[in-house]
Amino acid sequence: MPLGSARELRPRRALAGGSGAPLAEVPKETLAEFSLLPHVSEKSAPFFITHSKSDHLIPPDSPRSLYEALKKAGVDAELDFVDGTGAGHALVMSAAEATRHDSRMWAFVKKHFGVE
Repeated sequence: MPLGSARELRPRRALAGGSGAPLAEVPKETLAEFSLLPHVSEKSAPFFITHSKSDHLIPPDSPRSLYEALKKAGVDAELDFVDGTGAGHALVMSAAEATRHDSRMWAFVKKHFGVE
């Protein structure tokens, strides 16, 4: 499937039949269509992965698998499990956790993209 296709960009709730069901309830064949793992190579861009410890839709093994695949391919990657509620753009965390996470994330951005 080409990157940027409409199917690739389908929201994860649609992936779960619009129900927001946990990924464990989604057929493995469907999940395979959305996996980043087959696209990981030594040419992959650096990745900073953030995942909420309280995300009930995507289990922690999912970002961990991506992180491990990237590292195995020799790609610089970081995985940060945060204490917070929600996921994606709705992730909410304490000020202290946000400061810790932001410091780590911005150090990664500066290292790879030279952004000050």
